[in-house]
Amino acid sequence: MITDKDNYQGVTITIPKEWNNEKEFSKKFGELMSTLIEQKTRGVWCKVSPSSSRVIPVLIEEHSFAFHHATPDYLMLNKWLPKDERNNLPNYAFTFVGVGGFVQNDQGQVLLIKERFKPRKFPHKWKFPGGLLDRGESIVEGAMREVFEETGIKTEPISIIPWMSHKTHLEYRFGCSDIYWIVRLKPLTTKITTDNQEIKNCKWFDLEEVIDPEVENMYQFFKGLVKSATKHPEYDIQFTNRTFKNWYSYYLPYPENENENEKEKEKENKKETKEIENKKKNTKNNEIEIEKEQNKN
Repeated sequence: MITDKDNYQGVTITIPKEWNNEKEFSKKFGELMSTLIEQKTRGVWCKVSPSSSRVIPVLIEEHSFAFHHATPDYLMLNKWLPKDERNNLPNYAFTFVGVGGFVQNDQGQVLLIKERFKPRKFPHKWKFPGGLLDRGESIVEGAMREVFEETGIKTEPISIIPWMSHKTHLEYRFGCSDIYWIVRLKPLTTKITTDNQEIKNCKWFDLEEVIDPEVENMYQFFKGLVKSATKHPEYDIQFTNRTFKNWYSYYLPYPENENENEKEKEKENKKETKEIENKKKNTKNNEIEIEKEQNKN
Protein backbone atom coordinates (compact mmCIF):
# COMPACT_ATOMS: atom_id res chain seq x y z
CA MET A 1 0.00 0.00 0.00
CA ILE A 2 1.27 3.45 -0.92
CA THR A 3 0.95 6.19 1.72
CA ASP A 4 1.33 9.90 1.04
CA LYS A 5 1.38 12.40 3.93
CA ASP A 6 -0.20 15.86 3.63
CA ASN A 7 0.33 19.17 5.46
CA TYR A 8 -2.47 18.58 7.97
CA GLN A 9 -1.17 15.44 9.70
CA GLY A 10 -3.21 13.39 7.31
CA VAL A 11 -2.31 10.58 4.95
CA THR A 12 -3.65 9.19 1.67
CA ILE A 13 -3.44 5.44 1.16
CA THR A 14 -3.59 4.08 -2.37
CA ILE A 15 -4.68 0.46 -2.49
CA PRO A 16 -2.62 -1.54 -5.04
CA LYS A 17 -4.35 -3.66 -7.67
CA GLU A 18 -2.98 -6.90 -6.21
CA TRP A 19 -4.89 -6.45 -2.93
CA ASN A 20 -7.92 -8.59 -3.64
CA ASN A 21 -7.72 -11.09 -0.78
CA GLU A 22 -10.08 -9.60 1.82
CA LYS A 23 -8.67 -11.44 4.87
CA GLU A 24 -5.05 -10.70 4.07
CA PHE A 25 -5.91 -7.09 3.28
CA SER A 26 -7.86 -6.62 6.53
CA LYS A 27 -4.90 -7.85 8.58
CA LYS A 28 -2.30 -5.70 6.80
CA PHE A 29 -4.57 -2.65 6.77
CA GLY A 30 -5.30 -3.05 10.50
CA GLU A 31 -1.57 -3.02 11.22
CA LEU A 32 -1.14 0.10 9.11
CA MET A 33 -4.00 1.86 10.91
CA SER A 34 -2.46 1.03 14.32
CA THR A 35 0.78 2.63 13.16
CA LEU A 36 -1.01 5.74 11.91
CA ILE A 37 -2.84 6.13 15.23
CA GLU A 38 0.47 5.87 17.13
CA GLN A 39 1.87 8.58 14.85
CA LYS A 40 -1.10 10.80 15.81
CA THR A 41 -2.40 10.92 12.25
CA ARG A 42 -5.60 12.95 12.04
CA GLY A 43 -7.31 12.20 8.74
CA VAL A 44 -6.94 9.08 6.61
CA TRP A 45 -7.93 9.00 2.94
CA CYS A 46 -8.18 5.69 1.12
CA LYS A 47 -8.10 5.59 -2.68
CA VAL A 48 -9.46 2.40 -4.25
CA SER A 49 -9.33 1.60 -7.97
CA PRO A 50 -12.03 -0.52 -9.66
CA SER A 51 -9.61 -3.46 -9.82
CA SER A 52 -9.30 -3.40 -5.99
CA SER A 53 -13.02 -2.91 -5.31
CA ARG A 54 -13.33 -6.17 -3.32
CA VAL A 55 -11.66 -4.46 -0.33
CA ILE A 56 -14.34 -1.74 -0.09
CA PRO A 57 -16.63 -3.72 2.27
CA VAL A 58 -13.62 -4.40 4.52
CA LEU A 59 -12.84 -0.68 4.76
CA ILE A 60 -16.45 0.18 5.60
CA GLU A 61 -17.53 -2.70 7.85
CA GLU A 62 -14.29 -3.50 9.69
CA HIS A 63 -12.49 -0.14 9.75
CA SER A 64 -15.42 2.33 9.75
CA PHE A 65 -14.41 4.26 6.64
CA ALA A 66 -17.02 6.41 4.86
CA PHE A 67 -17.58 7.21 1.19
CA HIS A 68 -16.28 10.62 0.14
CA HIS A 69 -16.45 10.78 -3.66
CA ALA A 70 -16.02 8.69 -6.78
CA THR A 71 -14.69 9.17 -10.32
CA PRO A 72 -14.53 6.72 -13.22
CA ASP A 73 -10.98 5.84 -12.07
CA TYR A 74 -11.29 5.47 -8.29
CA LEU A 75 -13.44 5.59 -5.15
CA MET A 76 -12.23 7.79 -2.27
CA LEU A 77 -13.11 6.91 1.33
CA ASN A 78 -12.00 8.66 4.50
CA LYS A 79 -11.88 8.43 8.27
CA TRP A 80 -11.21 10.96 11.05
CA LEU A 81 -9.07 9.46 13.82
CA PRO A 82 -8.89 11.91 16.78
CA LYS A 83 -11.64 11.21 19.34
CA ASP A 84 -11.29 14.58 21.05
CA GLU A 85 -11.43 16.79 17.91
CA ARG A 86 -14.23 17.73 15.55
CA ASN A 87 -14.01 16.01 12.17
CA ASN A 88 -12.29 18.61 10.01
CA LEU A 89 -11.99 16.66 6.77
CA PRO A 90 -13.33 18.74 3.84
CA ASN A 91 -16.47 17.81 1.96
CA TYR A 92 -16.26 16.94 -1.70
CA ALA A 93 -16.99 19.71 -4.23
CA PHE A 94 -20.67 20.66 -4.03
CA THR A 95 -20.84 23.50 -6.55
CA PHE A 96 -21.01 23.54 -10.33
CA VAL A 97 -19.58 26.56 -12.16
CA GLY A 98 -21.54 27.68 -15.21
CA VAL A 99 -20.56 30.28 -17.80
CA GLY A 100 -22.48 32.29 -20.36
CA GLY A 101 -21.11 34.17 -23.34
CA PHE A 102 -22.37 37.70 -24.01
CA VAL A 103 -21.45 37.99 -27.71
CA GLN A 104 -22.20 41.23 -29.53
CA ASN A 105 -21.21 41.89 -33.15
CA ASP A 106 -20.21 45.18 -34.82
CA GLN A 107 -23.86 45.92 -35.63
CA GLY A 108 -24.74 45.72 -31.94
CA GLN A 109 -26.63 42.45 -32.34
CA VAL A 110 -26.57 39.90 -29.50
CA LEU A 111 -26.08 36.15 -30.02
CA LEU A 112 -28.78 34.08 -28.29
CA ILE A 113 -29.75 30.41 -28.29
CA LYS A 114 -32.80 28.34 -27.44
CA GLU A 115 -31.97 24.96 -25.91
CA ARG A 116 -33.41 21.71 -27.21
CA PHE A 117 -34.19 20.55 -23.69
CA LYS A 118 -35.39 22.86 -20.93
CA PRO A 119 -35.58 22.67 -17.12
CA ARG A 120 -39.00 21.52 -15.96
CA LYS A 121 -39.77 24.66 -13.97
CA PHE A 122 -38.79 27.17 -16.67
CA PRO A 123 -40.46 28.15 -19.97
CA HIS A 124 -38.62 27.65 -23.27
CA LYS A 125 -36.98 31.04 -23.91
CA TRP A 126 -33.92 32.57 -25.54
CA LYS A 127 -30.71 32.86 -23.50
CA PHE A 128 -26.96 33.29 -23.77
CA PRO A 129 -25.00 30.33 -25.11
CA GLY A 130 -23.15 28.64 -22.27
CA GLY A 131 -22.87 25.69 -19.95
CA LEU A 132 -20.75 24.09 -17.22
CA LEU A 133 -16.98 24.33 -16.98
CA ASP A 134 -14.93 21.26 -17.76
CA ARG A 135 -12.35 20.06 -15.22
CA GLY A 136 -9.27 22.30 -15.21
CA GLU A 137 -10.92 24.93 -17.41
CA SER A 138 -10.92 28.66 -16.70
CA ILE A 139 -14.07 30.81 -16.77
CA VAL A 140 -13.04 32.48 -20.00
CA GLU A 141 -11.91 29.28 -21.70
CA GLY A 142 -15.19 27.63 -20.77
CA ALA A 143 -17.29 30.50 -22.14
CA MET A 144 -15.40 30.55 -25.44
CA ARG A 145 -15.66 26.76 -25.79
CA GLU A 146 -19.39 26.67 -25.01
CA VAL A 147 -20.17 29.45 -27.48
CA PHE A 148 -18.22 27.69 -30.22
CA GLU A 149 -19.73 24.27 -29.49
CA GLU A 150 -23.31 25.54 -29.43
CA THR A 151 -23.20 28.17 -32.18
CA GLY A 152 -20.05 27.62 -34.27
CA ILE A 153 -19.01 31.23 -33.55
CA LYS A 154 -15.33 31.73 -32.71
CA THR A 155 -14.66 34.48 -30.17
CA GLU A 156 -11.99 36.22 -28.14
CA PRO A 157 -12.40 37.56 -24.58
CA ILE A 158 -13.01 41.20 -23.77
CA SER A 159 -13.88 41.20 -20.07
CA ILE A 160 -15.89 39.55 -17.32
CA ILE A 161 -19.23 41.21 -16.59
CA PRO A 162 -19.48 41.77 -12.79
CA TRP A 163 -22.66 39.78 -12.37
CA MET A 164 -23.05 36.34 -10.85
CA SER A 165 -25.94 34.14 -9.82
CA HIS A 166 -25.93 31.38 -7.22
CA LYS A 167 -28.78 28.90 -7.43
CA THR A 168 -29.50 25.37 -6.27
CA HIS A 169 -30.91 22.84 -8.70
CA LEU A 170 -31.75 19.99 -6.37
CA GLU A 171 -33.92 18.15 -8.88
CA TYR A 172 -31.27 17.57 -11.57
CA ARG A 173 -27.81 18.43 -10.24
CA PHE A 174 -27.46 16.07 -7.30
CA GLY A 175 -28.31 18.82 -4.81
CA CYS A 176 -25.35 20.98 -5.85
CA SER A 177 -25.26 24.77 -6.21
CA ASP A 178 -24.69 26.48 -9.54
CA ILE A 179 -22.48 29.59 -9.72
CA TYR A 180 -22.96 31.32 -13.07
CA TRP A 181 -20.57 33.86 -14.65
CA ILE A 182 -21.00 36.00 -17.77
CA VAL A 183 -18.05 36.71 -20.08
CA ARG A 184 -18.15 39.49 -22.67
CA LEU A 185 -16.82 38.05 -25.94
CA LYS A 186 -15.94 39.55 -29.31
CA PRO A 187 -17.04 37.43 -32.30
CA LEU A 188 -14.28 36.57 -34.78
CA THR A 189 -16.75 34.85 -37.12
CA THR A 190 -20.46 35.41 -37.80
CA LYS A 191 -21.74 32.25 -39.52
CA ILE A 192 -23.92 30.20 -37.16
CA THR A 193 -23.53 26.41 -37.07
CA THR A 194 -25.97 25.06 -34.48
CA ASP A 195 -25.23 22.01 -32.34
CA ASN A 196 -28.46 20.10 -33.01
CA GLN A 197 -27.79 17.69 -30.16
CA GLU A 198 -28.23 20.42 -27.54
CA ILE A 199 -29.55 23.52 -29.31
CA LYS A 200 -32.98 24.01 -30.88
CA ASN A 201 -32.28 27.40 -32.46
CA CYS A 202 -29.68 30.16 -32.54
CA LYS A 203 -29.62 33.62 -34.11
CA TRP A 204 -28.43 37.21 -33.84
CA PHE A 205 -30.96 39.57 -32.20
CA ASP A 206 -31.09 43.36 -32.55
CA LEU A 207 -30.24 44.99 -29.23
CA GLU A 208 -33.57 46.84 -29.10
CA GLU A 209 -35.48 43.57 -29.26
CA VAL A 210 -33.37 41.97 -26.55
CA ILE A 211 -33.93 44.73 -24.01
CA ASP A 212 -37.58 45.47 -24.96
CA PRO A 213 -39.66 44.58 -21.85
CA GLU A 214 -42.68 43.85 -24.07
CA VAL A 215 -40.91 40.98 -25.81
CA GLU A 216 -41.60 37.99 -23.58
CA ASN A 217 -39.73 35.19 -25.34
CA MET A 218 -36.52 35.94 -23.43
CA TYR A 219 -35.64 35.56 -19.76
CA GLN A 220 -36.07 38.88 -17.97
CA PHE A 221 -32.79 38.68 -16.08
CA PHE A 222 -30.95 38.34 -19.42
CA LYS A 223 -32.75 41.46 -20.64
CA GLY A 224 -31.68 43.41 -17.55
CA LEU A 225 -28.15 42.12 -17.79
CA VAL A 226 -27.80 43.05 -21.47
CA LYS A 227 -29.24 46.52 -20.84
CA SER A 228 -26.85 47.16 -17.94
CA ALA A 229 -23.81 45.63 -19.69
CA THR A 230 -24.27 47.66 -22.89
CA LYS A 231 -24.85 50.86 -20.92
CA HIS A 232 -21.95 50.46 -18.47
CA PRO A 233 -19.09 48.44 -20.00
CA GLU A 234 -16.69 50.43 -17.81
CA TYR A 235 -17.81 48.34 -14.82
CA ASP A 236 -16.42 45.14 -16.38
CA ILE A 237 -13.42 43.32 -14.94
CA GLN A 238 -10.69 44.05 -17.50
CA PHE A 239 -8.07 41.38 -18.10
CA THR A 240 -5.28 43.93 -18.42
CA ASN A 241 -6.00 45.32 -14.95
CA ARG A 242 -2.84 44.84 -12.85
CA THR A 243 -4.89 43.66 -9.90
CA PHE A 244 -5.92 40.58 -11.86
CA LYS A 245 -2.70 40.08 -13.81
CA ASN A 246 -1.72 36.89 -11.98
CA TRP A 247 -5.18 35.43 -12.54
CA TYR A 248 -6.01 36.49 -16.07
CA SER A 249 -2.80 37.21 -17.93
CA TYR A 250 -3.10 33.86 -19.73
CA TYR A 251 -6.59 34.82 -20.99
CA LEU A 252 -5.44 38.03 -22.55
CA PRO A 253 -1.62 38.07 -22.20
CA TYR A 254 0.40 41.21 -21.71
CA PRO A 255 2.62 42.02 -24.70
CA GLU A 256 6.22 40.83 -24.48
CA ASN A 257 7.41 44.43 -24.72
CA GLU A 258 5.25 45.52 -21.77
CA ASN A 259 8.22 47.19 -20.03
CA GLU A 260 9.08 49.06 -23.21
CA ASN A 261 5.48 50.25 -23.48
CA GLU A 262 5.59 51.50 -19.89
CA LYS A 263 8.86 53.33 -20.54
CA GLU A 264 7.38 54.89 -23.65
CA LYS A 265 4.31 56.06 -21.71
CA GLU A 266 6.51 57.44 -18.95
CA LYS A 267 8.57 59.29 -21.56
CA GLU A 268 5.41 60.77 -23.10
CA ASN A 269 4.14 61.85 -19.67
CA LYS A 270 7.44 63.60 -18.93
CA LYS A 271 7.30 65.30 -22.32
CA GLU A 272 3.74 66.52 -21.68
CA THR A 273 4.70 67.76 -18.22
CA LYS A 274 7.69 69.64 -19.63
CA GLU A 275 5.51 71.24 -22.33
CA ILE A 276 3.02 72.41 -19.71
CA GLU A 277 5.85 73.88 -17.60
CA ASN A 278 7.29 75.67 -20.63
CA LYS A 279 3.88 77.12 -21.46
CA LYS A 280 3.51 78.39 -17.90
CA LYS A 281 7.02 79.85 -18.05
CA ASN A 282 6.34 81.57 -21.40
CA THR A 283 3.04 82.93 -20.09
CA LYS A 284 4.81 84.35 -17.03
CA ASN A 285 7.55 85.92 -19.17
CA ASN A 286 4.93 87.50 -21.41
CA GLU A 287 3.16 88.93 -18.39
CA ILE A 288 6.45 90.43 -17.16
CA GLU A 289 7.15 92.02 -20.56
CA ILE A 290 3.65 93.48 -20.70
CA GLU A 291 4.08 94.89 -17.20
CA LYS A 292 7.41 96.50 -18.21
CA GLU A 293 5.83 98.13 -21.25
CA GLN A 294 3.00 99.49 -19.12
CA ASN A 295 5.45 100.95 -16.62
CA LYS A 296 7.36 102.72 -19.41
CA ASN A 297 4.18 104.42 -20.59
